[in-house]
Parts: sequence; C-alpha cells; structure tokens
Amino acid sequence: MACLLSIDIIILCRMQIVKVKLSNDICRDVRKVFHSGEIWLFAVGIVIIGSLAAFISYYEFWYLQDLGASQSLLGWAIIIQCLASEVPFFVISGWFVEKFGCFNCLVGSFLAFSLRFGCYSIITNPWWVLLIDLTHGFNYAMFHSAMTTFVSVNAPAGSRRHNVWHFGGLIDGMGNATGSLLCGAAFDKLGGRLTFTLASLFSSICAILYIILPRLLKKVSKIPAK
Repeated sequence: MACLLSIDIIILCRMQIVKVKLSNDICRDVRKVFHSGEIWLFAVGIVIIGSLAAFISYYEFWYLQDLGASQSLLGWAIIIQCLASEVPFFVISGWFVEKFGCFNCLVGSFLAFSLRFGCYSIITNPWWVLLIDLTHGFNYAMFHSAMTTFVSVNAPAGSRRHNVWHFGGLIDGMGNATGSLLCGAAFDKLGGRLTFTLASLFSSICAILYIILPRLLKKVSKIPAK
C-alpha cells in the first residue's frame, strides 16, 4: 500500500495543473445539459445500466455461493473483474468511444450484460465465472468512458465536472437503488437462475431499443417544424 501511495504522489507531483474556467451559474448550466431528447435518452440508459450493475454488485456472489462457490473463488472473481478486465479496458476504452460513438458503446454494454447474465443462468459449476467475468470491461470501463465523454461533449464549459457527478449519481443512486430492489424481489420470488435469465432478455431488448431510438431521434430532429 505504501508503495502504491508513493507512486501516486510522484505522478501527482509531475502532473501539469490546468486552471479550469468555472461556471457562474451551475444550476442553469445543468439545466442546459438536458435540452434534447438524445440527452434524456442517454440519461435513461445510464439509469438502466446502473440497475443492471446492481445485479452483479449485490447478487452475483450470493448466486455463486448457492452454486457452491468457495470464498477463494469469490476473491478470484474480483481479481478477474478488476485487474484482468476492468483496468485494461480503461486503457483502450477511449478507442472504442472514438471509433463507435457513445450510444454504440452503450449498446455494447447492454449486449455484454445480456451475455453475462445469460451465462450465469446456465452454469452449474461456479468456476465458469472466471471466464464469464472477463466481460466486466465492457460492462463497466467502456460504459463509464462513454458516459464521461458524452457529458463532456454536451455540458457547457465550466460545468463538466458537476454534470459528470450528476450523471454518476444516476448510476450509483437511482440505478443501483432500483436494481437492488427489483433483483432482491426477483431472487425471492423466482430464484437466481430465472432472475438472471430474465435480466439477460431485458438487456437484449434494451440493446435493440438503443440501436433504434437514437436513429429515430436524429430523423425526427431533421424534420422541419410546421
């Protein structure tokens, strides 16, 4: 830990500090962000992603323990998620966002959730989770990079940090709370396997909708008002 803190201090000391122009009216600039249907659509997608992420954050290990997973396996699952998948994807996620765009990265995250939940629903040996959790980079890193890029592009100068916080709140607040409530009720009534099956189906539907809806919005926005 001390070694890592020392590395952080060295990196921070070598960073160039750039003074950012701050907004004079944060509330006004936050309202400006939500000025189009495209932004509202992306915000809804963020809430849904946050809900799906809650399924993994709070119920994956419960499900794996029901399958007979040991505590060591749960630890290895965290290592796979964070070190083997999340960290490398944060390095290359900028390329994905630049190449495919923010909405397409959102679709990719939905598809990764669909694949991940679908695999959870069919495994009987919990050790398969080490392979399945390699998709975590698509679920987490690529999505968060797309979100911050989308907010930075659409937020007025000086209010980008605040809007990133607000969009992050949609994930960790509204999204996680909703997902935890729904997944908990589903686990009680349906069991883990069927819950993940339905979550996989729902994620696939969301992916299809987020392929279609942004294109419809662009077409509608090009139609001149009468």
